Amino acid sequence: MARQLATGCGLIFLLLLNDPASAQFAGGGQAGAGQVGAAPPAPVRKTIEDDGISAYTITDLGTLPDSAAASVATAATPPAWIHWQPESVGGINARGDVALNFVRTAGGKRIGIYSAGTGKCVVLSLPVAAPQSQFRAIGLADSGEVLGATDSAGSITGPLHPIFWKKTGPPDIFDEKDDNNRPQTGDSVTVNALSPNGLYTAGSIFFNGVGPTLAYWESGTLHHTDPLGQGMFQSWGVSSSGEVVGAAAPPYDDAHPLTTSIAFQWVSGSLQPLSPALAGANCGARAVNAGGDVAGWSETLDVIVVHWKGVHAVLWKNSQVKDLGTLGGASSTATAINDAGQIVGYAEAGPNGPGQAFLWESGKMRSLASLIPPSTGWTLGEAQVNYGGEGFLVINARGQIAGVGRRDSQPHAFLLTPRALIEKK
Repeated sequence: MARQLATGCGLIFLLLLNDPASAQFAGGGQAGAGQVGAAPPAPVRKTIEDDGISAYTITDLGTLPDSAAASVATAATPPAWIHWQPESVGGINARGDVALNFVRTAGGKRIGIYSAGTGKCVVLSLPVAAPQSQFRAIGLADSGEVLGATDSAGSITGPLHPIFWKKTGPPDIFDEKDDNNRPQTGDSVTVNALSPNGLYTAGSIFFNGVGPTLAYWESGTLHHTDPLGQGMFQSWGVSSSGEVVGAAAPPYDDAHPLTTSIAFQWVSGSLQPLSPALAGANCGARAVNAGGDVAGWSETLDVIVVHWKGVHAVLWKNSQVKDLGTLGGASSTATAINDAGQIVGYAEAGPNGPGQAFLWESGKMRSLASLIPPSTGWTLGEAQVNYGGEGFLVINARGQIAGVGRRDSQPHAFLLTPRALIEKK
């Protein structure tokens, strides 16, 4: 369990500060080479599956217009090679719009926004200076603004710059100056979350070779701090009041001889550690709602005794930690929480079993598969989950859930809508 730093796609992050259970729930893996066009033709299925009985309807969010890739089609690269497939979900807002990250076997990435109003997915335009392959969507505000990130140098190891798509006008690349107007150009930046009101962004930054330190942006202005003194921070969630949550590792010294990951809340300039489910265990916070409730993960077994870390989804509420359990397996991890206290994530369904997407509410964890119409061809437990913070299930204030699963063995993005919302219309 040595502390490690990993570099890739312009991201610099601490592996230990990410969900140790994440890789177990990747299921079908990343959409890419060998998958596009490999399966036999799938049966024609409806865009919206609704049996009139199940708790949720499920909507296939589709793909990007083929015209976005038609120019690269040749005899050597047939159309199946250039079709865009959803890789991860970047966010969902209160209207049910969804930000999606698309990839294709032939290379390249695109950001698409699914509109709940039109039922269609459109491509986001990029700043002229931004390369066409190193960018992704990270958050979607209720008012429609989109947070993304790009490596403006075009290098997979260069600094990562936040991009903000406003409701009108061209997108902005955040000015890399901190709250004292000091330029931060050249330091490595990671952005992971956007608040629902679009005012706050959370992430981390290497500042003068130190870090990653805790970083957040308020209306585009960078603030960064290292409350642990050369500790390592990764911020994963932020509320509309600017409350930041994530995971941190203290610096190496005699007081911290072992590598650990502690969950934290950053509230009004103060760092507040969150207790793990098991004393002394590693833990991390993934999301926070308007009431200050925090969802994340915590180790539940002693690694020294059993040589493996059991990880459970947890809820921190009123300074108390609650173990949310699993679906019958050893591990689970929470990825998002809404203001109603509904939590989504992934959990193993049995010993060494596959990961399944879950919804936790009113003290009970349920598989999402049990809440949608049967025989739809969907597998919701194989959504892409990776160490970059993307791809996790997301949930909005109305209880709509978005993610990437598989439909007839192919990657598809989905939107689950509670039947109660439909019946109110």
